[in-house]
Amino acid sequence: MGDDKAAVLASLYSKYSQALRKYIARLVRDREEADDLAQEVFVRLSRREDVAGIEHPRAFLHSIALNLINDKWRSDRVRHFYTAANTADIRATSVDQMDPERIALARETVRILDDAVRALPPKCRRIVIMHKFQHMSYAEISQETGLTDRAIEKHIMRGMARIERHLQRSFRNSAEGRGFMESL
Repeated sequence: MGDDKAAVLASLYSKYSQALRKYIARLVRDREEADDLAQEVFVRLSRREDVAGIEHPRAFLHSIALNLINDKWRSDRVRHFYTAANTADIRATSVDQMDPERIALARETVRILDDAVRALPPKCRRIVIMHKFQHMSYAEISQETGLTDRAIEKHIMRGMARIERHLQRSFRNSAEGRGFMESL
């Protein structure tokens, strides 16, 4: 990183980091999560070529933050959906909560999510799994695949949109599914 870029980044960090953390904390209602997301905002900013050319830095930082929060929200939704259905610890759950109907619904839910992920094009599926399920950063995915951050982001956005459409189609006619989808 050039000295000029480093100086601009340091200046932006010094000027906006505290307010950015507060802004994110209001949105996510978790101070530690806000600190992590604010740090990630500046990591993403550092990947830009022309940091000095940003006309409205505060708005730009907020835009990155909102994108990160949306990514996190989508990821948490899918992860919760997939993990809750796939790895429920039946021994820790009371018998009343794990009636056969709920077990069958959980299994069906996992199958539908698995089908949605498997239906993605191979490259898209690989990138979505790396990012959303293996928690790999864009930089790590880029090292492994040779793709740019922008290409990785496009694959993730398209993949998540396809998964969401698949889930909506699958649950469209099911009362349990509508309730489940609303809870996401």
